Amino acid sequence: MTDIRQIGDEKRGIRMNQISKKKMFGGCPREYIDIMETIDKGGFFNDPDYERMYYLLREAMKNTGSTEYPYDWEKYLMEKMEQEKKKKSAGGGVDQTEKVVKKKEVELEAGKSHKEKKDEKEEKKEEKKKEEKKEKKEEKKEEKKEEKKEEEKEEEKKEEEKKDEEEKKE
Repeated sequence: MTDIRQIGDEKRGIRMNQISKKKMFGGCPREYIDIMETIDKGGFFNDPDYERMYYLLREAMKNTGSTEYPYDWEKYLMEKMEQEKKKKSAGGGVDQTEKVVKKKEVELEAGKSHKEKKDEKEEKKEEKKKEEKKEKKEEKKEEKKEEKKEEEKEEEKKEEEKKDEEEKKE
């Protein structure tokens, strides 16, 4: 396809026609279609629903048996570390590469990437903030209740004073 209009028509057709969409994503996980639909549902000025897309990608990885690790550069680091260990056993020192690889190994063992750990920390912080907000709201509600009680007591006192004054007049 070299005609720009033809390409545009094809793109629109894929997004509108379910059969064309399935044809385009043939052999791919179902979640890919869901991701495209999630993107299409978003408005121009709306923020993308990254959480949903990330979830769908994770599900696609689970369903296909894919793993996130190791990346190609991590394989390179592992090979480099093995070479450095050989040099070290021959009388060399510890290199920076070994430290990086050990860090990656810890992440691999935990089954989560560094970004996922950061996300968990951010979620915990957000939860704490929400709890603090709830506590503040509850405190404000209690203060308002106490203020209302005090106002009611003052009104009762005023009414009693009025009654006393009326009784004195009679």
